[in-house]
Amino acid sequence: GHFERRGVSARVNQESVVCTYRSNFLLPDASAPRVTCALMGDVATPALFDALNAYASSTETGSYEVLRYASDTPVERNKALEEASGQVILYVSSPIGSVSEDAIGMLAGCMERAEVAAVSPQVLRADGLIDYAGLCIQPSGKLMYMSRYLPTNDYAYVGRSQRPYDALLVNHALLMLRVDDACRAGGFDASFETSAYASACLCMTLHQAGMLAVYLASVRFSQAATGSLLASTVGVHAVQDRDLLARRFGILYGQGDPSHNPNFDPESAYYRLKW
Repeated sequence: GHFERRGVSARVNQESVVCTYRSNFLLPDASAPRVTCALMGDVATPALFDALNAYASSTETGSYEVLRYASDTPVERNKALEEASGQVILYVSSPIGSVSEDAIGMLAGCMERAEVAAVSPQVLRADGLIDYAGLCIQPSGKLMYMSRYLPTNDYAYVGRSQRPYDALLVNHALLMLRVDDACRAGGFDASFETSAYASACLCMTLHQAGMLAVYLASVRFSQAATGSLLASTVGVHAVQDRDLLARRFGILYGQGDPSHNPNFDPESAYYRLKW
């Protein structure tokens, strides 16, 4: 009923996780967007190309292009925005081992909502642990990856890791953006050393402009290899970027992430209640 009133084509089903629904936004065959897939580093895999080919063959107008870059930096991400011929761009910065054939279409379908400028799927590590299931910013400016390293079948507090939501931030490592919106927001700020924090800055700028970012838990990508359990945002550049992000947005987000329930501890990635 809600989607019908808004003129959005979607199919909604109840999930096995309590209080959770799966919304599949349906792409009109005649207006499926062209997808630019930006590979940030040596991350091409057959599974990713299978998903791109499945998307292109599933609709009348859906197509894709692949752009390759040597490394993942804010400068290279801006170059991809400039060179993209697609309406949406999918940044990939880690090799994908498995993904469903409808994954690209579901991400692009989510962007049929005019207010959505960014979307990220759930990402699992090759060892079965959660890599990405939501992202928040702590009051200090540090990025906090929700439910990271929990087992896949651990749904976190009342199914939070499996529940889609409109977020302030989404995952830079597997990120779909609407190209026009990202360009209007100024793209990735090269003042940041890391793409993680440059992407966070872009999401927050889009949020200020009234746009939404979405964590789409019903779409799941699995990594091809198991990486270190040390978070990718740890290091001297990440600390510098954290401080820069806090200075830039501290007045707005000094109390924590507005998309994070205030009843939870803003410093806990595992939904610890704030007593």
